[in-house]
Amino acid sequence: MCIASAVLCGAVVAADRIIVAGVELSERMRLGSYELVLASCGVRDTLWIDHYVAALYLPPGLSMVAAMQDPTLPKVILLHIVGTALLPDRIPEPWRETLRDELRREPMARVRNVYRNLAAGDRVRVAYVPNDGVTMAVNERVVARMPDHALFDSMLRAWAENDPISGKLERLLLQHPC
Repeated sequence: MCIASAVLCGAVVAADRIIVAGVELSERMRLGSYELVLASCGVRDTLWIDHYVAALYLPPGLSMVAAMQDPTLPKVILLHIVGTALLPDRIPEPWRETLRDELRREPMARVRNVYRNLAAGDRVRVAYVPNDGVTMAVNERVVARMPDHALFDSMLRAWAENDPISGKLERLLLQHPC
């Protein structure tokens, strides 16, 4: 049983895709001129209730931990919303604080609005392209843009809480390769 963590549960592997909690993930993805591969995936759940399937795409053949922190490398985090039964009314802290620190008022208002309206089947994509910045989109509709890597860095710090980022990343990413 997976309890309140992003873990790989019940994955089915096919030739060019993997299915996690009923969500089909491609093993490869194009981001502009970059080819990325599925590096890690898992289910965020509480007890038996699935919230979302997370997938991390990075350039092939590199250290996942280093690639996540490197502003010269592209990366994509995909969240496939599976259920919203336990979704809080507001973006949880520290994510709300992180987003508020990195986004201007108007993009933050769009992010809050999109969050309130998330439904099962929605796809949230946070993509970083070097020299282009971060794009946050829901169901392919752009919600916010950032000109640099700062949003990824802030998200990693918020997620790691008081742990060193590299140690926490390494534990999670290496435990849940796809």
